[in-house]
Amino acid sequence: MARVPNETPGVIAAVVAVVAFGTGNVLVKLIDMPGLHLVLWRLAGAAALYWVVMSVRGGRLSADLFRATFSTGLFFGGNIAVGYLAVKETTVANASIIGALQPLFVVAFVSQRFGEVLQRWLLIVIPVAFVGTALVILGSSGTSSWSPVGDSLAVVSMLLWVGYFAAAKRARSTVPVIELQATSLIWASIFIAPFSIANGALSSLPTTTSALGIASLILVPGTGHALMNWSHAHIEISLASLLTLAVPALSTVGAFVFLDEPIVLLQVLGMAVVLAALGYTVRRSVAREQEVPIVPPRPR
Repeated sequence: MARVPNETPGVIAAVVAVVAFGTGNVLVKLIDMPGLHLVLWRLAGAAALYWVVMSVRGGRLSADLFRATFSTGLFFGGNIAVGYLAVKETTVANASIIGALQPLFVVAFVSQRFGEVLQRWLLIVIPVAFVGTALVILGSSGTSSWSPVGDSLAVVSMLLWVGYFAAAKRARSTVPVIELQATSLIWASIFIAPFSIANGALSSLPTTTSALGIASLILVPGTGHALMNWSHAHIEISLASLLTLAVPALSTVGAFVFLDEPIVLLQVLGMAVVLAALGYTVRRSVAREQEVPIVPPRPR
């Protein structure tokens, strides 16, 4: 299997990113603003922030950067917009769990394009993790805030997330992470702006409370995206994708604490299965890096 250098720092960055992602859907649900309005302010604010950071570090926007990050920005903007609409329509648990199905597509269709070989133990861990995710969604399907429309939007958002993951992995081979964040966010803002403006996003400015929520989205899950994009240069895409299966468990707990969304025993069992599978995955990945390669003796 093709190995990626400095894998342990990459795993750590990806794990922190996943924890940050777990707050995203809860924050979106808490912010009292239509989904298309919220996504424009979130993307534009993040684009401005990363452009400033890039400029302070001596980076500059260029035609080459924009060419390299076009597909990343397109998929990211679509994923964020449709994902926010899904969270506004259905439960946080369902939106999160459907989004977490993306490792199936990444492992089946994307990872091979980057020269990765699926390890045998992942063939066991992935189905186990999916069983856990299925238990979470089954446990929440009877709640009053569940919506089949919202779940359908979550499926579309998940497919766009798969495209974003692959595009970001490809872009990281030539683009530094801050430049990737800045230019892909600019692209995403450009793609989403017409839909948001047509929906009335400029007719009313965010309230102070909404502005604080938007800032939290930029700083917490937004930083998670930067960390995950950094990790793409250090870990395999199949591993990074699998780690995101922890997001539904984290989001479900957050929704219980902050949104009073109920948690039933079936969901607790499912979250325990997912977290156990991911803990095993992280441990195996770190152990792989510590393995000492066998060097055949040199002929005399």
